[in-house]
Amino acid sequence: MSIKILDSAHKHNLSDDSSRACLAKEHAEQMLDYPPEKRLYAGFDHNGSPLEIIAFIEDNTVKVIHAMKLRNSSREHLPEPARRSYKRGML
Repeated sequence: MSIKILDSAHKHNLSDDSSRACLAKEHAEQMLDYPPEKRLYAGFDHNGSPLEIIAFIEDNTVKVIHAMKLRNSSREHLPEPARRSYKRGML
């Protein structure tokens, strides 16, 4: 599946490479209730920085509409055991 980074994903100055790395690595995924069906991805970029990404899938393409450093309110969505490390302040 291809990945397209939309202009709105650049609001928080996260690079396209960071967003792509987060989606390519192990990450947690949660469906959101907003139409069209959006997904929250929580994971890490190539430097190990925790990120949150919101995207939707259309025409076999993941379209990223939001990307930023992980907020505390989203940390529960990190994959285990990274969540435990993040809570202890190790990330």
